[in-house]
Amino acid sequence: QRGGSLGLNKAAIEALGRPMRARLAVRITPPLIGIRPSEEHPDSYTVQDNARGAVINAKSAVLRLNLDLTIARRYPAELVEGGLIIDLSQPGIPVSRGSEDIESP
Repeated sequence: QRGGSLGLNKAAIEALGRPMRARLAVRITPPLIGIRPSEEHPDSYTVQDNARGAVINAKSAVLRLNLDLTIARRYPAELVEGGLIIDLSQPGIPVSRGSEDIESP
């Protein structure tokens, strides 16, 4: 989503086990984001449920990737060992307001 929030559709959040918190891992080259369910931890992010799935306000993590945050984009995610991997090296699909941003694994 715009501004650094990560929107997960229902299938993606279900694949993670509907956690209340998540930890993120960021790789600069190639640009990847990993999302894993987490217990309460200083480095974890709150997972906010919504009608379409969930949102993680991850601006601090996403800013390290130097991405254009003015346009929401949809990226596919792959489920790997209980976590989601999002490959941001592809251009992503621009989405309109109200669309899920991360496709199901």
